[in-house]
Amino acid sequence: MHLKRVIAALVLIPLFLLLVLKGSYFHYSAFVLTLAFLGLLEYFKLIDDKVDLRMKVMGILWGILLAGGLYIGSGQIFIAMLTFGFMAICLLRLSRAGELSTVFQDIGYTFLGPLYVGLLLGHLMPLRAMVEGREWTLLLFITIWMGDTAAFYTGRSIGRHKLYPEISPNKTVEGAIGGIVGSFVIVALARIWYLNQLSLIDVAVISISIAVMGQLGDLCESMFKRSAGVKDSGNLIPGHGGVLDRFDSTLFAAPILYYYLVLIKGLD
Repeated sequence: MHLKRVIAALVLIPLFLLLVLKGSYFHYSAFVLTLAFLGLLEYFKLIDDKVDLRMKVMGILWGILLAGGLYIGSGQIFIAMLTFGFMAICLLRLSRAGELSTVFQDIGYTFLGPLYVGLLLGHLMPLRAMVEGREWTLLLFITIWMGDTAAFYTGRSIGRHKLYPEISPNKTVEGAIGGIVGSFVIVALARIWYLNQLSLIDVAVISISIAVMGQLGDLCESMFKRSAGVKDSGNLIPGHGGVLDRFDSTLFAAPILYYYLVLIKGLD
């Protein structure tokens, strides 16, 4: 399994970085929307038979529309998609309101998927569309990957105290700290290399935010999988599981980085 992970990473990471750095915004966004679609398929497979096929199809379509609203970049269009999508879910459930015992379950599960996958993952597009968006997107992924690697090897070598055994038995407090330190080193190196406008405070805030939120995103996805009784969300990527398994940290880290840059640093 470890060998499969390494081989898949050696093949896929360079291709992904080439898309981030050299691909057009359209092609990059098409890739993100494809990831969102695949992630939504995995999400609705996780909940299995808890909602019927019509609700699943509606949830997938709405999730893609939410991500598409972020691609367009218009706040009003995004809010309209959020509003009318939710209304459509309620109205679809109303069409078979005779089964009243599962109304909250059906609407809740269908509502959660598009927000968890489409909305969160969709932030990769406005991040890439920013001034120096390629550089910020590169920073996000390199920080997540290197932070995950540092957490894994730190936890395996010196990990003693379990972080959250009910959700992820193999994760340790020492590993989590190692991930934060590794993320800080990467962002500090990025400041020296190509993001000279970052202050030391920016380095600390960005690195810790990405590391902590990435680890929390990982734990949240593990929580969903444990609730569903599965080990992986899918098997699309050899040795890595599905899209949600590979991008669980990104789901929480991407919005944090984007809003820090927009709201705190005033970038656009």
